[in-house]
Amino acid sequence: MLPLQALPQAGTALSLPQALGVVGVVLPDHKPLLSLVTLLGAAVAMGNAVVMVPSQRYPVPALTFIQVLQASDLPAGLVSIIPGARDQLTAALANHNVIKAIWYWGSPEVLTEAWFGTMHHSLVIRDGF
Repeated sequence: MLPLQALPQAGTALSLPQALGVVGVVLPDHKPLLSLVTLLGAAVAMGNAVVMVPSQRYPVPALTFIQVLQASDLPAGLVSIIPGARDQLTAALANHNVIKAIWYWGSPEVLTEAWFGTMHHSLVIRDGF
């Protein structure tokens, strides 16, 4: 990594993509398969393991997709899908010390709890499609 003084010019920012380790992903209820494939592909391509909470309303696409992944050459444990109540699972992911980042779609109240639960060791990203 370049030291800050070795950057080409003042005011330049340098972004070096690095794997975080384990990333939590909480999928939205709309476009569940599209969001699963998009977020999973990006996280795994960066070298992260993924713990994913599928759409609470439509969990079947995620559970079917994990069967496809289990039959592929991906290492066991690289992708885990945990169906259940979104808010409780988000809080559990936020308070787990192995999870280094969370992509979250859900209520602002749970987002606030997740943010304060992960303030010292994680990044919480709330995004939408």
